[in-house]
Amino acid sequence: MKIFAGMKESSADGEMYGETSGKLILSYEDEDGQTYTAEKEISTVINPLDLSTDSSQTEEKKQGVSLQWYIGVIAAVVILGTAGVIIYRRKAKQHEQE
Repeated sequence: MKIFAGMKESSADGEMYGETSGKLILSYEDEDGQTYTAEKEISTVINPLDLSTDSSQTEEKKQGVSLQWYIGVIAAVVILGTAGVIIYRRKAKQHEQE
């Protein structure tokens, strides 16, 4: 089985980006040993990777993370406070019954 997945060397053909085409060949064998082959012409456009960051999106992500953090802290305080009140009331009832 031959498979290539990776980056081609830029020195080999010069330009790495743009339109490219090729042939996809799928070959397989069934349980009886008969080989089947299918070929398909394909083409695609390879664009350069855009590594620039949009500062507004970065700021929105930071605000979203900090908002989630605050909500988590508030939820934890509410849960712990509720548990504390329940425990306090149970202990108070036990002291009354004694």
